[in-house]
Amino acid sequence: KEKAELVTADVPRLICKPGFHFIDWKPQVQGTIVTSDMVFHAQYQKDPKTSSVAEEPVVSNVQDLSVMHTIRFVTDGSCQLDGMEQLQVEDGYELTENDFPKMIPLEGFSNPYWDPAYLGSVHSDLVFKAKASRNNYTVTFLPGKYGELKGISTFTVPYGSRITQVQIPQVVPFSGYTFAGWYYNSQVVNNGKWSIATNATLTAKWTANEYTITLDPGAGSVSKTTVNVTYDEDFTLPVPTNDYGVFTGWLYNDEPITDSTGHSLTKWNFTSDITLAVDWTVKIYT
Repeated sequence: KEKAELVTADVPRLICKPGFHFIDWKPQVQGTIVTSDMVFHAQYQKDPKTSSVAEEPVVSNVQDLSVMHTIRFVTDGSCQLDGMEQLQVEDGYELTENDFPKMIPLEGFSNPYWDPAYLGSVHSDLVFKAKASRNNYTVTFLPGKYGELKGISTFTVPYGSRITQVQIPQVVPFSGYTFAGWYYNSQVVNNGKWSIATNATLTAKWTANEYTITLDPGAGSVSKTTVNVTYDEDFTLPVPTNDYGVFTGWLYNDEPITDSTGHSLTKWNFTSDITLAVDWTVKIYT
């Protein structure tokens, strides 16, 4: 590696031919700083007791200085990484915290960490996975204006976990209303994975029911015989006519529901479809 300092472990072991012994390397290896490709020559001396012709020494068990390893940094989906996501290093490289990219937890997660947690010498390919802990949030349910709740109305949920119907309190509507869903800041919250990264209060929304009125004009006639009305709202019905009587209002069980113009006397408070009738008052001519 460039600018690395050579040490004894970097030097190959030499086996000398008979009649010679190794003196040193030229240039000297120990302490040399590598700044480019380099060649080192082994220096030998002839043993005094032999006259054998020098032969080339045999170099064995040579350490391959080009062995490289790949280090990859990945995420399990709870973090994003800022920095190099792959490194190529030599065998024996000392891995430190500075080699790792920065972990940035995504919404709903905190306390990131590396798996495995390892710092030290590298002797094989490695994969490190960035992970983070799911945050826990408190969810509170409110019944709203037109119903009530049965069951636990507050509990804790880990971010991204699935909320089951069993966990959610049961809604009981008041007469004339139908449950229309749970809302958080005017947005509907569906059953499924919890994706709100804060403590939240969900409020039940209700829809007023619609009912059908059937109009029976008796001996008269009316422009339409059915009208839809909404619970707890005012309403207006068409006025019937005939040739001999005066309309005084629509009746239900002989009780007036509208005035003579068809306008309701009270807001609609029946919780079923009903039929209204007419009690004609005979005209008196003078």
